[in-house]
Amino acid sequence: LGGSQVQNLLKIIDDFINPPLTVSPYNLSTLIIDRHPPAEYRTSWFSPQQAVIIDEIVNTRLFYTLEEWRVDPKKCGQTAFRSYLPTSAHSHFRQNRNWALQWITDWADIPWELLHDGNDFLCLNRPMARKPKLTRVPQEFSPRPPDQPLSALVVGDPTGGLAGAANEARQVKELLERSNFRVTCLIGPDEVSAQKFATLIANQPFDLIHYAGHAQMHQQKPRLSNLRFKDGPLFAEEWERILSSAAFIFLNACEAGKGKSRTFPGFRGKLVEGIAISALLGGAAGCLAPMWEVPDDLAAEFAIEFYRQLLLHKPLGEATRQARLKIRSRALDTALSWILYGDPIKILF
Repeated sequence: LGGSQVQNLLKIIDDFINPPLTVSPYNLSTLIIDRHPPAEYRTSWFSPQQAVIIDEIVNTRLFYTLEEWRVDPKKCGQTAFRSYLPTSAHSHFRQNRNWALQWITDWADIPWELLHDGNDFLCLNRPMARKPKLTRVPQEFSPRPPDQPLSALVVGDPTGGLAGAANEARQVKELLERSNFRVTCLIGPDEVSAQKFATLIANQPFDLIHYAGHAQMHQQKPRLSNLRFKDGPLFAEEWERILSSAAFIFLNACEAGKGKSRTFPGFRGKLVEGIAISALLGGAAGCLAPMWEVPDDLAAEFAIEFYRQLLLHKPLGEATRQARLKIRSRALDTALSWILYGDPIKILF
């Protein structure tokens, strides 16, 4: 058998062993946590089988910078788990490790995924995702007709000089095409510009958009955070206006997952802004992106494993968890860097 035939055979075997699911096998807990400066954290959480617990309050001045989290994530995570969460939440997480977690928060500067329950980081021992509080109602799109082929846009190295990102795009393209996606793949600044990228996502209803390149977080004006192209930036806020389908968006670009909490006049509390947040406002089905710098080779390996799990019909949160586990033994800080925004038990394909 040739290489492509072997891959097709493996896909048939995978589909037989892991038949498509229409309902996630995971129960879901939803935890809501709001920070009220200078030191108050209000937590409520609920699940379909349990009563809502409203506004349990803890107080702490504890705060670690992202650099401190990267240097010693376990020590920061164990302390933060005990400091930010009430004891009822401690018990729930420790007793229900097979439950997925959706985290709703207005505070973007804390890597909630890295809280550690004494057994492991929350994002490694369960499917997990964030649902940010948004300034506006997201766009809504009609569902893709079931007989319409899946389509993907894959972009790599749009500024030039990122051989790893170009190679990642090629690998993602090959993997998706083996699963019968129609893939538009653009690699290098000669093939893709900010204008061409925007035109494509505004006029073609992709099911999946993958970007491997550079991103820039604008701390003072988060809506001006952007993806980088050789001809200029694509600003975060542009996603809100030009996205034309409920695509899942994977931004494999350093700091693309970061958000900034801001206070708005007349609104109690804070709302979160950033590139991934704007994608959600544009109607995206979810967004996956790293908080900090990640090596090209591990970023590509993470992406391939994520898609492999997704194409085995795993929920978004579980596909992300398995991709983290794939690389954790070689680079823990890299495995912990990605943030999944969306529904952790949603099955995309």
